[in-house]
Amino acid sequence: MSQAEVEQILSSSDCYERAYKWCGSHKVNTTKTSRGTHEQWVWVNVHGMPLWYMYFDNGILSAIQE
Repeated sequence: MSQAEVEQILSSSDCYERAYKWCGSHKVNTTKTSRGTHEQWVWVNVHGMPLWYMYFDNGILSAIQE
């Protein structure tokens, strides 16, 4: 799944029906190297503790960590 497809789901009006726990705000950590761009998307609870992550390599979802 591409980053654009994930962003489309997360910004859709039916996000809470399709991907409930991924809806809402998240922080993006980006690392750029000679091999491309790696992004870590982090969702946190109300206390700022990380709950789950999505990882993208060059715009492609490569892993989900719960």
